[in-house]
Amino acid sequence: MSGRRGACPTLLEPMQTGDGLLARLTPVAGLSGRQLAGLARAAARFGNGIVEITARGSLQVRGLTAESTGGLAAAVDALGIAVRSGLPVETSPLAGLDGEEVGDPRELACAIREGVEAQGLMERLGPKVSVTVDGGGVLGLGGIVADVKLEAVDGISEEAAPYVAPLCPAGHLPLEGGDWLASEPSPNTSHAAPISSISKEEAGTSGRPISPLEGEMSGRTEGGAKRRLTPERSLWLIRVGGSSSTARVLGQFTEPDAAKAAIRILQTLAARGPAARARDLSDAELAAITGREPSPAAGRTASCLPVGRFALAGGRQARGFALAYGQIDSGALARFAENIGETREIRLAPGRGLLILGVSDEEDEALLAGAAQAGLVADGADPRLAIAACAGRPACASAHLATKRLADRLVARRPDLPPGLHVHFSGCAKQCARPAGPVVTLLGGADGHRIVNDGAPVSRDLEALLEELADEDHASMQGQMR
Repeated sequence: MSGRRGACPTLLEPMQTGDGLLARLTPVAGLSGRQLAGLARAAARFGNGIVEITARGSLQVRGLTAESTGGLAAAVDALGIAVRSGLPVETSPLAGLDGEEVGDPRELACAIREGVEAQGLMERLGPKVSVTVDGGGVLGLGGIVADVKLEAVDGISEEAAPYVAPLCPAGHLPLEGGDWLASEPSPNTSHAAPISSISKEEAGTSGRPISPLEGEMSGRTEGGAKRRLTPERSLWLIRVGGSSSTARVLGQFTEPDAAKAAIRILQTLAARGPAARARDLSDAELAAITGREPSPAAGRTASCLPVGRFALAGGRQARGFALAYGQIDSGALARFAENIGETREIRLAPGRGLLILGVSDEEDEALLAGAAQAGLVADGADPRLAIAACAGRPACASAHLATKRLADRLVARRPDLPPGLHVHFSGCAKQCARPAGPVVTLLGGADGHRIVNDGAPVSRDLEALLEELADEDHASMQGQMR
């Protein structure tokens, strides 16, 4: 059992919570309906029957005991479900299939995993250190916080223009025909100065020193370039320490250079111990590690909820659903999965979602009906998508609020929640289910409840409604205790 503060629960090392032990697992590949149904039944047999999908797309089983944890692990193994271990290097659930992807992230993610393993970094990295590799498709990973974020880009984005790759002693881009583009940042602006064509000799003798990483990553020496960039060559934008809207920008790298830069950052964190995170590295430290001066966060996040129909390469379609409040009863999940059968692949998705691949128009109607019976969210405008709730009372012994019932009552009373507002129901001060970003929280405690507004635009009438719902919940609890 994991008792270390900040540690992440796994299948074999669950974490203690108010409703027992919590195990988290991320399948290496997609699941069949039989596998997901079997996993749901195992959650009921060995846990308390509550299954969750996290904001990062992992599956959680709640209410385990020290004795039942091994049974769940054995059930997962018997179902043939391979579980991801080691450093989380996350890709979109539609990686390689998304019809809107700019680049396929799978090889780059594999290269980073192999580099981390080859250098034995995992044992020295903190439990929450992670990497995202985003192909730039419709289900992007922009909203997910990571220590290193890589995103495929189509050409040179404005935010990274001064820091283009491949790495070169003068920061130039190679052109067809042997010439180079000058792309140095202007001293008075964060954007690139007007570009111009210069010779390869001028690029190689510009006098700017080559850092050790630049020489290693680009294959350049003082005498000139060994690598040429063609328009077809994959480019990856690297950000460090946050989401796409908060992480600092290191710039664009070719795919081999991007892998080496990510691994070099992870090496630095591993050398500093399990408490080290990339967000704590200074600009000067990042420049020394990668040869690049970071620029400020771009202030935008490209992400999409996994709800609706998604076009796949080759003309196929996927149908996505989200779990209401991130949780589902194991019996409802088992029935839904059994109806999908063996012929369709199911993938867990960031945003607390499930994706069913290869769904025809004829199959879609029946799938939607089954999802409605299971209580899954199928409409991107569903107000339940704006609400997060922990396990709550009575499932969790630490909870002072019946969070799920409160969430349902809020939806019934205010189905028109304002766009962009996120409401969080937390049964205790731990705030286990708190979503990222601005949020208004109804927080339960032994001495009552309070509303915590963390940057969310909430009206007085909504605050009054939350107070009213909390008072009703308290009265209901008092009535049950009599």
